[in-house]
Amino acid sequence: MCLVHNMLNMSQFVNIISFGFTYSFSFVIMHGEDGVENKISYRVADKISYRVADKISYRVADKISYRISDGVADGVIAKLCGLNHYMQLFDCICCFLSEWLLHMYMYMYFFFYLLVSINS
Repeated sequence: MCLVHNMLNMSQFVNIISFGFTYSFSFVIMHGEDGVENKISYRVADKISYRVADKISYRVADKISYRISDGVADGVIAKLCGLNHYMQLFDCICCFLSEWLLHMYMYMYFFFYLLVSINS
């Protein structure tokens, strides 16, 4: 349980890093434009980074590790230590995929914004 808890703390740290990245990335894109673009970029970065990471990473880890542990006796939880390592690996993979999808979305948003601004 402690290992899973430490992994959740690590995924929180990864989410803080990704939010800092998307915040500075969107600010660099939109710093010379009006407030409308700034509001759009901040809200998109906020809703995607936090909510995607929350729904994919934390809730998957919560539903798998804690609910399995809650339904099992304490003596058996010690025997499931090897299973917890697999859960940590699964949480890392989910966190990585959520961050990767987030950055791919931000890149597509950036290139779409460039195409629209070039064509107009």
